[in-house]
Amino acid sequence: MTASMHEEAGESQATVHASAGILLEKVPKDYNVQLDFDKGVKAWLQVLGAFFLWFNSWGIINTFGVFQTFYEQDILSNMSADSIAWIGSVESFLLLFVGVITGPLFDAGYFYVLLPFGSFMVTFGYMMTSLASEYYQIMLAQGLCVGIGTGCLFVPAVAVLPQYFEKQKALANGIAATGASIGGVIYPIMFYRLEQQVGFPWATRALGFVCLGTCAVSIAVMRVRTTPKQRRALLQLSAFKELQYSLFCLAMFFGFLGFYNFLSYVQPWAIQQGVVSNNLGFYLVPILNAASTFGRITPNFLADLWGPLNLLSPAAGVTAILAFCWIAVHSTAGIIVLTILYGGFSGGFVSLTPVVMIVLTEDLRDLGTRLGMMFAVLSVALLLGTPIGGAILSGSNSYTGVQAFCGATIALCSIITLCMKSGLQQTPGDDSHSDVTSSGPNGGDETRRYERPPPQQTNRSELSKKRKRIMHACDECRRKKIKCDGRKPCFHCAVYSYACTYDDPLKRGRVISPRQVEAIETRLQRAERLLQILEPSLDLNDLYLNTNSPEQIAAMLRQQTPDSEIPTTRHNVAVADTADDSLLGPVMENSGSLDLDNKGQWNYNGQSSTTIFMQRLQNQFGNLIAPVPAGSRSKRVDQILSEPQLEIQGSQNSNSIKPSPGSVDCSLPPESRARELCQLSFDEACICYHFIHKPSFWTSFDQIYATTWDNYGVEERAFLPLLYAVISVGCLFSSTEHTGGSESAAIQGLQYFNTCRALLDLTDCHDLTSLQAVLFMVLFLQSSAPLIACYPYIGIAQRASLRLGLHRKIQGNFNPIQRELRKRIFWAVYGMDVYVSTRLGLPIAIHGEDIDQEYPLEIDDVFITPAGIVPMPPSRVSAMIGVNAHTRLLDIIVQVVKHIYPVELAKLQGQPDNTYMISYSKIKEIETCLQEWMDGLPLALQSQGGSHPVSTPLERTSQLLRLAHAHVRWMLYRPFLQFVSQGFQAEGLDMRLYTCADACVSASRNIIDITRDMQAKGLLSGAHWFPMHATYFATLTLIYPVLEDKQVPTLKPDIIDGAFEGMNVLEALAKNGLAIERCPRLPVSCYFTPVPPLRLHYHVLTDIAKSLFKYLPEKICSPNDQTRTVHLHQARVQSQTYPTSKTPVHTTQLSSAFSNLHSVQEPSVSQEDADLMRMILPSEFVTAQADDFDDMFTHFGMDMFYMNNHS
Repeated sequence: MTASMHEEAGESQATVHASAGILLEKVPKDYNVQLDFDKGVKAWLQVLGAFFLWFNSWGIINTFGVFQTFYEQDILSNMSADSIAWIGSVESFLLLFVGVITGPLFDAGYFYVLLPFGSFMVTFGYMMTSLASEYYQIMLAQGLCVGIGTGCLFVPAVAVLPQYFEKQKALANGIAATGASIGGVIYPIMFYRLEQQVGFPWATRALGFVCLGTCAVSIAVMRVRTTPKQRRALLQLSAFKELQYSLFCLAMFFGFLGFYNFLSYVQPWAIQQGVVSNNLGFYLVPILNAASTFGRITPNFLADLWGPLNLLSPAAGVTAILAFCWIAVHSTAGIIVLTILYGGFSGGFVSLTPVVMIVLTEDLRDLGTRLGMMFAVLSVALLLGTPIGGAILSGSNSYTGVQAFCGATIALCSIITLCMKSGLQQTPGDDSHSDVTSSGPNGGDETRRYERPPPQQTNRSELSKKRKRIMHACDECRRKKIKCDGRKPCFHCAVYSYACTYDDPLKRGRVISPRQVEAIETRLQRAERLLQILEPSLDLNDLYLNTNSPEQIAAMLRQQTPDSEIPTTRHNVAVADTADDSLLGPVMENSGSLDLDNKGQWNYNGQSSTTIFMQRLQNQFGNLIAPVPAGSRSKRVDQILSEPQLEIQGSQNSNSIKPSPGSVDCSLPPESRARELCQLSFDEACICYHFIHKPSFWTSFDQIYATTWDNYGVEERAFLPLLYAVISVGCLFSSTEHTGGSESAAIQGLQYFNTCRALLDLTDCHDLTSLQAVLFMVLFLQSSAPLIACYPYIGIAQRASLRLGLHRKIQGNFNPIQRELRKRIFWAVYGMDVYVSTRLGLPIAIHGEDIDQEYPLEIDDVFITPAGIVPMPPSRVSAMIGVNAHTRLLDIIVQVVKHIYPVELAKLQGQPDNTYMISYSKIKEIETCLQEWMDGLPLALQSQGGSHPVSTPLERTSQLLRLAHAHVRWMLYRPFLQFVSQGFQAEGLDMRLYTCADACVSASRNIIDITRDMQAKGLLSGAHWFPMHATYFATLTLIYPVLEDKQVPTLKPDIIDGAFEGMNVLEALAKNGLAIERCPRLPVSCYFTPVPPLRLHYHVLTDIAKSLFKYLPEKICSPNDQTRTVHLHQARVQSQTYPTSKTPVHTTQLSSAFSNLHSVQEPSVSQEDADLMRMILPSEFVTAQADDFDDMFTHFGMDMFYMNNHS
């Protein structure tokens, strides 16, 4: 019986919040009312979530009717009906009363706490109820726990939807509120059937499990858009001084006092009186709840025409008559019909209650408080009403008194509301509540503030009588250009808690005569001539010149550079070089980026880092780079750095080293496999860093496999970490031939890497062998982990090399092998430090003035013996010539970082947003050094189209050196990339800025050409991190002018072609290596799996295509222009220049590629536009349909590559 009571109360309270538009939930003043309302999947997901909250709040409480019947017949048969009814009354009372606490908690931002806590309390309460057998146990479990839980779920159910719906908020809240009725239908039937089959305990637990599952849906989909800043008052006692408010609270108190007696006692009455069978009796409450679902919808539609109070009084009156008719019903058909009618009319009674309260509230900002006070009064009625009926039943042993009590209280409610309506109509001088009812065209009443009649039913004369014409809107409505009702506060400002002001509108500015304009122009010309005399270098056309900043102007005047031209400068400009030459700029801000990740760890990236470059692009073009989702299926390499080291124990196996029990088994591979992996590591990973003496290594290798663990000496144990490190690197480069692919090879490499860490004491690297092991660990991390992961290891190697004096030319007691290894190891450490520090924007650990170590001899390992160095044959070319050439390039990189990405500001200090200018002479000087370095390469390493053919063993070295050279040029000109836009050229800037920007694009094109040739010749593996890094940013650089430049015809065809080729290279290399995942990573690619080639290719492709299509000439896009055919032909000819060797992609593949992406609202693409796109894109796209291009454009910018912030 309490079940029905709870249902209607729930609907009533829900409808209060819902029909009121949830205006009681304050919206902060900075809330953007221009947000998209009433549409979108996310908005309707909130309706789904709120539906389940209703389902599990009032829907659960509405189930108590069947519990009441069961308790009376079974476990609480010794208790009176009124005593059992107290359980349901307490449950429903707490649902309303707890809202007094949960409402302010929701306002304070605890939405994400209320849902889990409420779900837990409801589930926990039912689980405890299933174990209860005494009255007090059921009261604690079902009465208190479930009641508190439903109270926590109810407030979010009614408070979230107004943030997503504006025009359709009534519909949305109505749909959500039907969850109460549907819950009142499903839960009783479910409990009744399960109780017969599995018993009371498991039937109750089943309800708890259903509640937990459906609440999980609400927790998953519901999100708040904003947290109200203003806290509503809990009490406003002055409201009770208003006669209409007090009368309405009194009326509703009497109505709800007796209303739920029908819902609570109709079921036991029908069964005990023999009107229906036990089976049918249990279905009376579900029937009533189902009927109330339709009864709530129709009255609300009619209330828009006739007024809510005009419908509330008849609805209450008919409900009272039906309650009295209950006395005369003695048949099965009669009670079923009565239950349906009572549910239908009572649905209107409970749903119209909050609508009337809205109309009775003059200031809508007080609506939440006034509703809260009314609900507090109604909660007392709900608490007392059913027990009073139970007491009447126990005292008279007859249901007639209960039936009469129910009808009388609801009739008294109807009479009071009729008196209210009459009082409102007969108060001519008081229009404070004139909006409750007003004469409509059909003689009825209609609301004017919330429910306005359709235009066709009201003529102009009637409208002029109803309201005055608003002379002007409030300031907020005038600013937003929306309709204002002229009130103070107006409806719009009251809803969104804006400060409603009516300041005098701005007066029209006075008209300036032509003579005055001429005088002003004359004064302006004189002022400009005077400034040119005082400061000739001052550019008055500088848009970034801040005339309100005396410091900036003074700093510019202090710059004594009469022979130089200073281009456009932003505020707080610093100079990167003080040489007496012209300065170019301003370029990017002279500051780094200090970021805090989700683990609370700080990470700094300097100017030269690629992270800063990515952030600039993201700030300019929006969310170009998608965030990396947390979590992964496979353990990432950088996660092992925080794990404890393995304990190595001996084994009887002659060729195995096994960790202690409980750790990962990582024995050495078979000798043949180990030799193969080591050779692969030397050939692939040590091309530019040759710090191993191979004959010595193979000697130690043979000794390891020829000796058992028990017989290992000091040398063998010192060599083991190096062996494991070399094998781990070889695993990464063996992914193409490994049976399990790159993921399996990487996992195996991780095990060897982990064992190396366990065997090696990183705090005491005092010998060359340990340093070599650390360097191989760095190589492993560079190809498999974020670049920042290897930075600490480089620091360890750097400090250890300094400790051993490797940076100095020391004539010690060293044999030739040791002497050469000292040179090789130091320059390898130095090179790794330069590369990694440059890409992270961090300082280089050691500077050139601290080094006097010689370069290694350009002699192969086999000619270096402990006894001496054997001369090489003249015809043989040593691999060390490439290593030394690469080392010489490091000095140029250091100069680029020093002069192009300076740390210290030359003029101004302490300004975090300073931009800076770059000395043009330094740029030319570095360019000259690069050219001299290229010209100084040995003939064996120069590739000049056949005039100097490159031998096969050195071909990879030659290509990698060319790639490094092109990448240094890219770094040199990267700060000028922003000036590639035609818009900067139109501003009259120094054309050298555009020349430098074009050089950056040219360097990017050169990088892609090199990596394309290397990939075609099989010289590039997916584990090479540096080529992946360079290719990725070169491709991104080529995309930049496409996104930036609005003049597509001015773009060179090779820019677009180069972007496609870069993507093809990355796509091909993504299949057999982890470098592509550690550097350019898709949002879904955070595991040890290859990047999906289709998505990898298309996301940049569609970005380029969309940019091209967006800025096509208007004539091409015009379907009626006769020149369309000519442009289409030009587009078709241009499309033939794109590569056509890629695998054709069909429509089904396109659909599959985007099936997992979230959709966003973007303009659609017509079939005609798609046809034009086929003329621009490569030929393999001709099978795609217009919808496929729609999908591609929809996801523009969402799934762009993600370059790890440490790459």
